[in-house]
Amino acid sequence: MQSWKTTHEHKLHFPAVDVENRPTTYAPESIDIAPIYPDTALFRYTHARYLDQHRLVDEEMAEVVRQLTQEGLLEDTFIFYFGDHGGVLPW
Repeated sequence: MQSWKTTHEHKLHFPAVDVENRPTTYAPESIDIAPIYPDTALFRYTHARYLDQHRLVDEEMAEVVRQLTQEGLLEDTFIFYFGDHGGVLPW
């Protein structure tokens, strides 16, 4: 079993200066915002930052798949991915 904290909500607690000084990979202005969320610059930045974290956890999982492949264990392995309960961006 492997667990990652990469997308845990603590990753979205950041100082306000990050909005200006720490750019995201995803462009906040290009993200489709669900109507249940506020369409504000801060929320768009937060959502983009969360998507960046998902990209990182994807890379971490890919490394495990590579290791299993190298060790000849991939075909004998079940991989289940369970997301968090959604506390960061509810609904």
